[in-house]
Amino acid sequence: MESFINTMDPGWTTDYQWMRNGLPIAGATTPRYTPVLADIGTKLTLRVRRNHPAYNTFTEVYGSGAYLVQKVTWSLSTTATLAGTAKVGYSLTAGAGRQPSGTTYTYQWFRGATAIPGATGRTYTPVAADLGRQLRARVTPLNPIYFIHAAWTPYSAAIGYGSLTLGTPYLKGSALVGATLTAYLPGYTSGTTLKRQWLRSGAFIPGATGGSYRLTTADRGKRISFRVLASKPGYTTVTKISPLTYTIR
Repeated sequence: MESFINTMDPGWTTDYQWMRNGLPIAGATTPRYTPVLADIGTKLTLRVRRNHPAYNTFTEVYGSGAYLVQKVTWSLSTTATLAGTAKVGYSLTAGAGRQPSGTTYTYQWFRGATAIPGATGRTYTPVAADLGRQLRARVTPLNPIYFIHAAWTPYSAAIGYGSLTLGTPYLKGSALVGATLTAYLPGYTSGTTLKRQWLRSGAFIPGATGGSYRLTTADRGKRISFRVLASKPGYTTVTKISPLTYTIR
């Protein structure tokens, strides 16, 4: 905001004071004033005092009741952005570009046109229910001085199956009838369901579905190995077999 006071004749001086609802604003003593957060919802006026050593001082008030300060509408310069991998278990991240100082954001993720309950963070990790669907987020900027319109990210690609981590199992124990072999897994994705199966020369051993197996006479001369199948909703199933097999004596 700025006053437009004509230059006075020589000898005149001019004092300026901006007022908020009739009260002086500290430090606001120049013809130009930029409203701040405290001015929202108030009326601003400018008091001008003209002084001359040979004349009486006189005061004028400009804009009395005219300036009701409101928030300014600010539009996003671009649409919100979307980054990440469109697969179950991988993160998608929404962004809104650079906004005025003091801006905070709220987020809501959508599966198609339906809001996903609880998905209100900047980052969202797709789950099994998102398979084959396109996702996007609504980003709402909040600022105490500006009204900023919400923006939508682009839609993601259709969400694909996630990829499970499953280490290759290995065996420990003695290859002797009566001894026990134990299978070990180096690591796998949290929440994975594991199905274990012992094999005799490549064929399933009925009932042998635990983490260890006690060798019997039926195993003599056979090659014993271990297979594990890992599954989780929304992920591609993975199968691994121990590379080292034991020929039983």
